Amino acid sequence: MSKISNVDKKNVDKKKEITGVVLILIALLLIISFYSNTDAFLLVFIRNLVNNGIGVGGYVLPILIGFIGIGYITKKKIKDFNKKFYALVISLVTLYLIISLITLDKFNSRTYLSTLQAVMSSTSTFHGGVLGVSIMRLFKSFIGFAGSLALLITVLIISIIVIFDKSLYDIGQIVKKKISDISNKRNTDKNVFENNNSKESKKINDNEMHISKKKKSNASIVKFLSKSLSLEEPQEVSSIVKEESDEESLREICEEPLYEEDKDIPIYEEDKDIPKNNDNNNEQIISNDFKENKTNNEYTRISYDDINNALEDIDTDDSYEVSEELKRKKELLQKTLDDFKVKAEIKNVQKGPAVTRYEIEPHKGVKVSKILNLSDDIALALATSGIRIEAPIPGKSLVGIEVPNDVVSMIKFKEIINSEEFNSSKLKIGIGLGKDISGKSIVADLATMPHLLIAGATGSGKSVCINTILISILCEYLPDQVKIILIDPKVVELNVYNGIPHLLIPVVTDPKKASHALNWAITEMTSRYNKFAEKGVRNIDSYNELYNTGEIDEKIPYIVIVIDELADLMMVCHNEVEDAIARLAQMARAAGMHLVIATQRPSVDVITGVIKANIPSRISFSVSSSVDSRTILDQSGAEKLLGRGDMLFYPMGYLKPQRVQGAFISESEVEKFVDSIKKNYKSKVEYNEEIIEHINNATSKVEVGNFKGDELLEEAIKIVVQSNITTTSFLQRRLKIGYNRAANLIEEIEARGIIGIGPSGKKEVLVKEEDLF
Repeated sequence: MSKISNVDKKNVDKKKEITGVVLILIALLLIISFYSNTDAFLLVFIRNLVNNGIGVGGYVLPILIGFIGIGYITKKKIKDFNKKFYALVISLVTLYLIISLITLDKFNSRTYLSTLQAVMSSTSTFHGGVLGVSIMRLFKSFIGFAGSLALLITVLIISIIVIFDKSLYDIGQIVKKKISDISNKRNTDKNVFENNNSKESKKINDNEMHISKKKKSNASIVKFLSKSLSLEEPQEVSSIVKEESDEESLREICEEPLYEEDKDIPIYEEDKDIPKNNDNNNEQIISNDFKENKTNNEYTRISYDDINNALEDIDTDDSYEVSEELKRKKELLQKTLDDFKVKAEIKNVQKGPAVTRYEIEPHKGVKVSKILNLSDDIALALATSGIRIEAPIPGKSLVGIEVPNDVVSMIKFKEIINSEEFNSSKLKIGIGLGKDISGKSIVADLATMPHLLIAGATGSGKSVCINTILISILCEYLPDQVKIILIDPKVVELNVYNGIPHLLIPVVTDPKKASHALNWAITEMTSRYNKFAEKGVRNIDSYNELYNTGEIDEKIPYIVIVIDELADLMMVCHNEVEDAIARLAQMARAAGMHLVIATQRPSVDVITGVIKANIPSRISFSVSSSVDSRTILDQSGAEKLLGRGDMLFYPMGYLKPQRVQGAFISESEVEKFVDSIKKNYKSKVEYNEEIIEHINNATSKVEVGNFKGDELLEEAIKIVVQSNITTTSFLQRRLKIGYNRAANLIEEIEARGIIGIGPSGKKEVLVKEEDLF
């Protein structure tokens, strides 16, 4: 039985295929007969038959027959066709009937037969034929011409709405936009043509002005050299300028320095602006804008040539074609949204160094949460590791979908140093971080942050970020403008900076000494506030302005305190470090003291609530979970970062974090740069001995004999160290005392630095027994 049914099914399939082929053949014959001037008898007969039968509809009939034939061959049933196809057919039929109605008056007469004879004898094909005239004659007799036309237009509008799947208002806006785009393009082309003509006409005048400016500039240089620097034989130089007045000679004189040691000499156009030749005036001639020539007693600011020599060149790889890749992903993203019935349109695409942001405009009535819930589905469709959705983009009524690039472009720190944003910014303590998605260099002011917390997993880019911050400061500021304290419990990260004149003390690597260094910073902060109170000022900037009026003998510098690994400090001396950081973060801003704290363990026992509340500016690199992201940024998102410098920058005053690709600076670049700074210092670096002595005196060896307080403290220390057990209940049982007293003893032992939080997150004994007894 099954064999018979299979045979019948095959026969049915063959019949359908044959029918489809025949229909396609008929469609081809209709096309040839209508769209060619053939005089073949059969084709002429078909053309006349169709013209008389359906008139203008004959031009569309072969297309419909061809579609049906293809449907038979591909085994498509009528119910499988899309509703848009049926709407298209209905709209074409409606247009055919409208044409039939409009042309009806040409053939309409009192009797139906005479009307048909007029249609068949017509040489024109722009009519409805016998079929169209018959239908419209019937319609007109029932509802009249106006009623028939209104009915057909209504059906046509409904068909258009179904075809485009948009409202009439949206269709009107699209048409309006297309018209305006065409108009704008024409105006733009016209303006470009006019501008090109105007540029050609002004080219000669610009060249003449350029030559005259060079003449004037060279004459000014000669005047300045002859009067302020007292060069030998200045008359010969001026005579050369007078004699060689053609354009080539002027260009050579401008390009070659007239005096090798003074390349940055301002130009004075009038004699009265040229100062007299004395030492004081010569110092004023050199503009403060030329930072590379400023001196500070024995330290000369590192020149931009030295900076560029120390930093590696920018590697540009133009072989990777991104346009096709962006276009492909844009189409995939749009298709994915359509598949999940999310009505939205991709308005803009911004390619950044590491990610590309697709800016999407949801249609009216589409919830943003519906797009947010599709993050995994979009990542699957685009075959990428993970995406981040920013909803909405700050300042725009758009949703941003950030997709990782197939090839990540490295941002060299040299790009940031040489960028316009870094060099033209008027910041108190400017630091270069990297570039955002749009390619703009991100430069921040540490003085306005006023403290910065950096967190992220191992290898995500924290140490590189700290290096870029430090190099940014060393590039722009003299030792008497900014002083630095570096705390590096990991020992190996910041030791390269030892020996630079900006350091107050050598790099601190001992966690106990680090806590005392922070305590010295608190003492310095208090001392500065006392100075401010004496002079009646409120902050460091107002105090330093008094130097210009002679009310103070010297300015006080900003102090930047950098802690590379907070978690290590919190393990050894949790309470002291937390209290010191909290107090500095609360009060040190006006005193010109700023904290930069980094940690690879962004947990609540390291970044405590007290620390977090007083450090408003944060940078988060890639972390392992959304819990860590919330600890740093108070929101998720950092767990979806890519690593290798990909960060979320969340400074004070921003409503949402900004995604930035951090600038990269290698260890060799840092070493070259630091060596250049050391060479610019003419004598051996001398650290602040008072601070070093303060720290050494405060850091003393733990001795049991110096303990004061509970009489059982000495015995409790012996029990804890010998047993290596730090629990309160254990000490309570061994000493046979109450729980509260045992808890107080444990707290006292921890305050002495004998026990603390270990790598496992639990309290451990931190000293050896032989060090105590």
